[in-house]
Amino acid sequence: MRAKLIGICGSLSTGKTALARNLTSKLNLEGRVAEYVPEAATDYIIECAAPAGVFEQSAILLEQMKREQDRCNLAGVEWVISDCPAILVQAYAIELAREMDANTRKALVDIHRMVGEYVGKYDVLFYIPKERAVVNNGISQFTDKDAKRIDGYVKMMLYLHKIQYETVTGNIEQRVALTYEKLTRRFFK
Repeated sequence: MRAKLIGICGSLSTGKTALARNLTSKLNLEGRVAEYVPEAATDYIIECAAPAGVFEQSAILLEQMKREQDRCNLAGVEWVISDCPAILVQAYAIELAREMDANTRKALVDIHRMVGEYVGKYDVLFYIPKERAVVNNGISQFTDKDAKRIDGYVKMMLYLHKIQYETVTGNIEQRVALTYEKLTRRFFK
């Protein structure tokens, strides 16, 4: 049986990583076998520098999807928690597509198509709205204004792909409790 794939999406500095890691820990503490999928973009930035355009985002999208599916196929894993689902990679690609030539437009359309085909693999998608100022993590160069714009792209992609999602707010403890409760009601009957 394939593991349940849970995506945590939202703009940068919304607490996606903290929620994904803490939810993974909570599931494991409750006797569920859960795996955390780190954001491929972070590794890309550390190894290669910030993506300069849509083509790099395409590579990041493919790597993120591969990471998620590899973990979903691990023997014994029941839950896979991703802190940067495909929908978020698409939002970043839109942000990077400021000056769109024909090749960039084609690449953006390709990303939109790939995400549209892939999003059905998520069993649940949680959205964290932009509520706090951007925290400089030493990796991302985005500002608070950028984060608000990306949040708009995330919401637009959720709408365009007709994705059902659950909004999660509050501090980290409240978010973990809320997401765990929603998963419990939906899957642990």
